[in-house]
Amino acid sequence: MAKKHRPKIENPLGRARACWTNGDVVFMPHALLRQEERQITDPEVGQIILGGFHEKSKDEYKENLKEWNYALRGRTIDGRDLRIAVAFELSELEETLLIVTAIEIKAT
Repeated sequence: MAKKHRPKIENPLGRARACWTNGDVVFMPHALLRQEERQITDPEVGQIILGGFHEKSKDEYKENLKEWNYALRGRTIDGRDLRIAVAFELSELEETLLIVTAIEIKAT
C-alpha cells in the first residue's frame, strides 16, 4: 500500500512571494551553506521568488520531515539559472517561508 503524504499546499509561488514581501522568511542552515558554496546571494534568491515560476515536477516530499519542498526557478538579472527549494512553516497566526537550498542549473 502506498504511503499517504500530506497534501501539497495551493499556490506555493504566490504564498512564497507574499512571505518574501512581508519579510516572513527564514534561511535554513543548509541553504546558507549552499549559497556560500555556490555564490548565490540573498537578493538573487529574492529575484527567483519574485520573478520566477513554480517548477512543479521538481517538488519533493521529504519523508523525514513529513513536509513538501517546492521548487521555484528563474533567472537572475545577470542571467544565472537558479532553482530555490522552499517549504512553509504554518501556524494559526502566520506563515513563514523557509529557504531550504539554492542550486544553479548549469547548461549541459
